[in-house]
Amino acid sequence: MENEKQDLKIKLPPALEPNMKEKLQCLQQICHDFEQSFGGVGTSMTDESSDGQILNHIFQNLFPSELKSAEIPENELNREINLIIRCIEGGIGNLRNEKSFEIIAKKQIRLLKEPSLHCLQLCIAQLSTVIRQCAQALNGYESMKEETEKILLSTLQEREILCKTNIILFIDAELAYINSNHEDFIGFES
Repeated sequence: MENEKQDLKIKLPPALEPNMKEKLQCLQQICHDFEQSFGGVGTSMTDESSDGQILNHIFQNLFPSELKSAEIPENELNREINLIIRCIEGGIGNLRNEKSFEIIAKKQIRLLKEPSLHCLQLCIAQLSTVIRQCAQALNGYESMKEETEKILLSTLQEREILCKTNIILFIDAELAYINSNHEDFIGFES
């Protein structure tokens, strides 16, 4: 039994810093605060809106309104289609229509890029704010607070770059191939 006791003493970690328990509790509090900040997902915005409500507002209200403002009015769209059809050389019948559809569709798809990237930017800004607010739990431990913020914000920045890259890749993939043979577009005429 004495040997087992010695083995246990060897396997146990050295004594922790006196305030290590407090620091660990602060880190757990940051995790809890971060989760709690996204609690509400309602659509009504108030001064006391949760961060979840703010992100929901970005996706449900701001993003669609930015998409709407980037939309080309139908009369202008029809004018562009007619102009493109007249400018396409050598095309006859549906070939002209397919080419004009492709040009217009690509122009519309390109319009998605800026609102999408702006939505991402707003979300990242909100998440950065939440991280900074939650890190306030470490106010008594300034170096730990700074390091925790640095780690969380750098992770967020990595994810932002990844999201931005994926948005651009998705739009580029959509631009790479326009299926003008789809049944919704056959016989497309002005």
